[in-house]
Amino acid sequence: MSVHDEVFGGDHSAVGRTLLAGLARRPAATAAVVAHRAALAASFTHPGATG
Repeated sequence: MSVHDEVFGGDHSAVGRTLLAGLARRPAATAAVVAHRAALAASFTHPGATG
């Protein structure tokens, strides 16, 4: 989350704690959400990229 905080400003550590808790409870579902969000972010950063 430190990179996220640097880019967007502010303290988003609560998001990190929520993700860690989700990984502990439902690792596959949480990992899928994180992967989807990463792919979505990459599509905005690198339009037309496939992965």
